[in-house]
Amino acid sequence: MKKSDTIIDLFNFQLGYLHRIVENISDERLYEKQLEGLNSAGWILGHICVEANDVINYLEIETRFKTLDANWIGWFKNTTGKITSLEALPTKKVLLDTLNERYQTLGQVYLELDEEQRNAAHPSKLLKNVLTTLDAWFAHHLTTHIAVHCGNIVVWKKVIGLPVNGF
Repeated sequence: MKKSDTIIDLFNFQLGYLHRIVENISDERLYEKQLEGLNSAGWILGHICVEANDVINYLEIETRFKTLDANWIGWFKNTTGKITSLEALPTKKVLLDTLNERYQTLGQVYLELDEEQRNAAHPSKLLKNVLTTLDAWFAHHLTTHIAVHCGNIVVWKKVIGLPVNGF
């Protein structure tokens, strides 16, 4: 088994787990506690979409889906506090559809990278001292980034009193 197959297996597990833990969150509760400074499940899902979009944009990947609008970048990029109103925020379906299309694209692109591309440097300033190659950067986006945010959603669900629904 190649390393890339392992990364894709872990990615598929994380994506499945993410879907499982958000399935009992209604649109009415999706952004609960967000305006109180706690990242909600809605913010976390949007953030994962925005981060996937960064990889797609960096690699100039041709896609069939539309670019995220500036509102998404403003709401979901890196830190809390950017959402000042719950009006016009995406529904869970829109967030999950966006996440799925972007991450399926990333998974496919990852499998198509050649050895030279995998060993190239990645552009992340935040992770430059932790990850050294594009391969590691992709592996992070496909596995640990989703896993960390699954944990965040679990904590958020406990805070608002929803069952976790894990495996």
